[in-house]
Amino acid sequence: MKKIFIAFIPVHLIVLLLSLTAFAADHSVAEKKLLAVAPIDETLLPANPARLSVLGRGLAFPFRNKKVIRDIRAYGIRPWGFEPVHNGIDLIVDNTGEQLQVGDKVAVLSSVAGTVRGVIDFGGEGSILVGIEVNPGLYVTYTFEPQTASPSLRALQAASIDVVVGQQVRKGQKLGDLVVGEGENGGSPLGSGNPHIDTRLVLLDPATVDPNAPFEDLITQDISHNDVANLPTFLCPYDYSSVRGKSAYEKILANFDPNTQCTCACRFPYNAAECGVGCVD
Repeated sequence: MKKIFIAFIPVHLIVLLLSLTAFAADHSVAEKKLLAVAPIDETLLPANPARLSVLGRGLAFPFRNKKVIRDIRAYGIRPWGFEPVHNGIDLIVDNTGEQLQVGDKVAVLSSVAGTVRGVIDFGGEGSILVGIEVNPGLYVTYTFEPQTASPSLRALQAASIDVVVGQQVRKGQKLGDLVVGEGENGGSPLGSGNPHIDTRLVLLDPATVDPNAPFEDLITQDISHNDVANLPTFLCPYDYSSVRGKSAYEKILANFDPNTQCTCACRFPYNAAECGVGCVD
């Protein structure tokens, strides 16, 4: 028995060494893959990419249930309402009864950790903006747009925001509920007719940020897309999303018909890229 035991020791050692070598090789490959996908795409901000390092691994997707998203309006579409270019991504929820019905509510989650800097009620329009300050000059905003002509649904939307100015929020924490409006069927004249969240990533020069200024004033200055010499800058949230966050966008967009729907989250350059009928000027 003693000889047999001794005879098996080198075999075990060899197997162990081979296993460790294989693990090290696999681990090296895994690290390389991680390095290839984990860094946030900072090419849109060449002058000072470190400003966005506070986002960590990137922005989370603001909906837990991805199936409720019926359509997406890409960042970068031009012209866009009163703006020369669409500064955010619209995530439009279903209101047909397939996933959600008019009057339903769907939770909206914070993509970042930070401080609630503003909760702005746009009054008769029924839209409410929640702004999260990541650090001075860097904000993520969410505009709850129920797209309804119903006074009762607009009142319900105003009552469905869970956060207040000054509150600290975690990534993934619920900010409130988007109330599902009737949209085009209700003839709402103030919007696109699609209940949605408009999410934006806003970068300002911290040296020029007045901490006492109304939040609405900070994020409605002259717009300059991805031009760090002329802040404020609105960046495409998809480009700065986490790997999981980008995957959520891509899975939703993959189901869209390019003949009738937008098939991209960011449209570059603004007057040239073609990524679906919904994204074309």
